[in-house]
Amino acid sequence: MPTIDTFPSMPLKHPNLDRLAPLPPTPDGFRLRTWQEGDERTVPPVLDDAFDDPDAGIYENQLKNWHAKPGVAPEGCFVLETAQGLPVATAIGRIDPSEPRVGRLHQVAVRRTYWRRGLGSLTVSAALHYMARHHRKVAITGFEWDALLFYLSLGFCPTLEEEDLLREDEDANLWETAQVWGEIFQVLGQTHPSQRDLLERCALMPLSGFPQPSTPSDVWHDDFIVDDDGDIKAIRATIDDKGPGVHFSAQVMAPETFVAALQAHAVDPTKPIFLIVEQENYPYGLEVRTGLWSTGYTFSGLVSPRQLGSKRGKKHAH
Repeated sequence: MPTIDTFPSMPLKHPNLDRLAPLPPTPDGFRLRTWQEGDERTVPPVLDDAFDDPDAGIYENQLKNWHAKPGVAPEGCFVLETAQGLPVATAIGRIDPSEPRVGRLHQVAVRRTYWRRGLGSLTVSAALHYMARHHRKVAITGFEWDALLFYLSLGFCPTLEEEDLLREDEDANLWETAQVWGEIFQVLGQTHPSQRDLLERCALMPLSGFPQPSTPSDVWHDDFIVDDDGDIKAIRATIDDKGPGVHFSAQVMAPETFVAALQAHAVDPTKPIFLIVEQENYPYGLEVRTGLWSTGYTFSGLVSPRQLGSKRGKKHAH
């Protein structure tokens, strides 16, 4: 799964912190606050749960490193907790002095049992307002694929400005990045038709002036999207956690058989592979994705129902 640390460089940017919507009210039974003593013990488990990553639940392995970065202060580290004091969501707003116009959003996470309740949106909004108060004009964040629609719903969009891309990765290629974003938005439009208005609002406007990689002649065929020449541009499969099995190319198969099918079709490992997950919890989907990563298909991500709408949160998901 690509992030800002992998090929290609694909950060998201909130383009105008001067025009943020007012901070949503905190729901009854919750309290939004900033970092305080003791959070080094109680907040990392939020990351562990959200990221499904035990190392993220150890302060020294994750948050301590972020807290040491320039521009990270306790008043910019937000925690949403229950009335009983259990942290359920967190986000870091960073105001690095070396980037006087740019804010950074890091380590957004929401406990899984609290997803789709607007808590991630509230916590991220608090971090964005914090950056705006410190005169940052734009905000940059990395993302994971199953959090992409969440960020778009909050006003983020793909950045296709060469200066932004090179700031993240000196080897970034503007044209390559534009092509990948075009393919991603087309796939999301196919798999989430109810979100097409959001996709049109958020992002392909910056692609004007670029050669469009996705043309009307591109069609889904047997779970592949292909161009006029029949070249594969993206792949999709549906994960059945009840079966379990991978529904792909009119068959139901085990993960290793799915990988073998991709290899038999000579699928380029850099092409997007979208794993459509129908259930809220998807351990089998995570297993399939892990299998793809381990065999070189690192451009693979989960697309789940909890992406729909703006009221949800999530590794480096968020």
